[in-house]
Amino acid sequence: MVDVVRTLQLAEAKLRTGKAREAAQLCGMARVLRGRRRRDERSGRRYNGAPGAPMMYPYAEFLIDFDRTHRGLTHRNAPENRKAAIIIETRPDYFLPMVVRETMFFLGSRWNLHMFCGEHSYPYAQGFLRGWDVRLTKFPNFAGLTTAEYNGILLSPAFWKQFSEEKLLVFQTDSLLSSPYVDRFLGFDFVGAPCQHLNEHYIANGGLSLRTRSVMLECLSRMPPRAGVQEDVYFTAAVRQMGASMPDYPTACRFAVESAYIDHPFGVHATDKVFHSPEVAGWITTEMRRLVDLQDAACAAIGPAPRQGPP
Repeated sequence: MVDVVRTLQLAEAKLRTGKAREAAQLCGMARVLRGRRRRDERSGRRYNGAPGAPMMYPYAEFLIDFDRTHRGLTHRNAPENRKAAIIIETRPDYFLPMVVRETMFFLGSRWNLHMFCGEHSYPYAQGFLRGWDVRLTKFPNFAGLTTAEYNGILLSPAFWKQFSEEKLLVFQTDSLLSSPYVDRFLGFDFVGAPCQHLNEHYIANGGLSLRTRSVMLECLSRMPPRAGVQEDVYFTAAVRQMGASMPDYPTACRFAVESAYIDHPFGVHATDKVFHSPEVAGWITTEMRRLVDLQDAACAAIGPAPRQGPP
């Protein structure tokens, strides 16, 4: 319930400064969050951007504006690519097409895309990926995934063995890329937004994370996960224990923002949970708009050929 508590704390702060309208909006968001959380807890469903869940307004406004001008963007996987983005989403979320397009816009043509869907999201994805040449896989007999099922997928060696690419970016519907500078982090074997402990003992959040495929497999081979462990908690501990490469705390914060903001990040996780303030979200999206304009200008200078995002 930490997302509800933080939202109510923000509402209280708004009231103290006389901003009653904004406080009322935050209280309404808290009611939605509480109701959604309770329903998901009863059903055992994951809570990370389900249909109807709120998204912080700077990110929602950015995505909607981005989609107005980039809805025609397409992408094609290439067998020579050694990097890939992966998303597992069994829900037909409103923002899902926008998040996928925005992610591949910033990653560019040297990255492949692998999308895994459920019964409801598969036909939805077929529609918004029309004209794309990417891998789209349907989980049979899955309308939705519980948290345990999602963790089980990422803790299965078979999941990682199916990819030919060595560098894998896992992203979710509640994440965004905020720059094209992923190359700054390719030297790490596991990097994600710091969570739980906001210091050098942080857990790398898996919701938006960059991983080395062979290291994920080595972890699972050498240190089988205990039952019920969250996949990112497991991989954080296993990667450190193996002595593989993870960034220090400030660098991890520059990879992705969840709760801790140091500088403009490569990405954002938990866009729906108000773990950081709307003011920080505003700073981030202002820079995102500038970087999108730069990418568009560079592509316009090259010529009118169909584009797949930055090279």
